[in-house]
Amino acid sequence: MEAIEKLLSKGKYSRKDLLSIYRFLCKHTHPDIRKDGGELFLRVRQVYEEALGKLNRRSSATFAHTSDSVGPIQCLRFLDLPQEQSPRGYLFSALRLYFLLGLHSYKVRASVGKNERYTMVIQAVQYWAEQYNPRFSEEFKRFNDRAFQPISDLRKLKTYTLAKRLFVSGAELFLHYQETGREISRKLAGEKLTSALNLLERLKLDDPTESFARFLLVEIEKGRAPN
Repeated sequence: MEAIEKLLSKGKYSRKDLLSIYRFLCKHTHPDIRKDGGELFLRVRQVYEEALGKLNRRSSATFAHTSDSVGPIQCLRFLDLPQEQSPRGYLFSALRLYFLLGLHSYKVRASVGKNERYTMVIQAVQYWAEQYNPRFSEEFKRFNDRAFQPISDLRKLKTYTLAKRLFVSGAELFLHYQETGREISRKLAGEKLTSALNLLERLKLDDPTESFARFLLVEIEKGRAPN
């Protein structure tokens, strides 16, 4: 957090500078890693959002800040996502930001409420999922709407927690592969997602994370979306 605030104090920074620091801090403050309830993670995200907001205002002072007034492509531009050439590419771009902002965590989604930016991210994922794979669109909605699983068995809870961590790590690696084309990210993503899916199937919880993991594993086999 101090790193972002120091960058802000200088007044000169690019989206790349800001994103690099934010990604680093997210890995060390995420609620799934720390036991402080996610307070530091939320503070990092808040500072990042303030900095990104200044950049957006600087580059697009006349942009209408209502999701109803812009289409899905304009929405992605406002969210500062790279412009792809297919629904699959748009979907992965939106999903990268979804995970980067921590919106895959129920704790984070519950805390942000109706934040306009996060609503736009979720809408972008939902829209392009519908264009690319309507079945995944339904599964993503179920995943995004889910709350905590009521698990009373401590051993099952530990297994479920491990499965979620493996899934998040695998999903982030898969999206990193989509962004960079690095084969090591693709390989590790497949391993982690497969392990997560095996654990979830063993628990028999009918958790939407299962279908999300299956979708990503199929997409791994298809390779990288063309730019």
